[in-house]
Amino acid sequence: MKKLVVLFAVGFLTAGAAMAQKKQVFKFDSFENVDLDGNIRIFLEQGREAEVEIEAKRESHLDEYKVEVRGNTLYVQHYEPDRFRSAPKIHVYLKHPGIREMDVDGLIYIYSNDTVESESLRIKGDGLIRGDIVVNVGYLRVALDGLCTMTISGQADETDLRLDGMGKIRAQDLDTRVISKSADGLASIRVGGR
Repeated sequence: MKKLVVLFAVGFLTAGAAMAQKKQVFKFDSFENVDLDGNIRIFLEQGREAEVEIEAKRESHLDEYKVEVRGNTLYVQHYEPDRFRSAPKIHVYLKHPGIREMDVDGLIYIYSNDTVESESLRIKGDGLIRGDIVVNVGYLRVALDGLCTMTISGQADETDLRLDGMGKIRAQDLDTRVISKSADGLASIRVGGR
């Protein structure tokens, strides 16, 4: 009986280890821009130093993404030569001293674990884009194209929201003084503001 219990425990622990997330951590000099391409869930957190932690279910999924900083931009991009194979999902935990621009393409979810603070923040997205972010910025521009749902809250002195395609931008809890918005297709933008 003891052997059976030990074998069961070893099997359970081995299965748990096999199901554990695979992880890579990168430390970079400061950057202000982020360019994402693939099937990515990104979690933003303000911090003193730039650090990127990437998790996936398999090591091979991590190998399909290239992570580098060129110029002033962090790139996390899927690069699989087989165009007919979909990009595996990864989670990116990004600690940053401040982000000014995000250019995202693919199946992207953007979340802020805390308030994104910057002079300005521009988010440009193409594809299936979802997100929930809190900001404290002087100028905010969000331009999304595709099937998109984004919730934005916090504060921005000036806001420019654009949505092309199908979806919605919810910004009722965004405190802003000046707002410009444009929605084309089956799209809606809801705002609050002063």
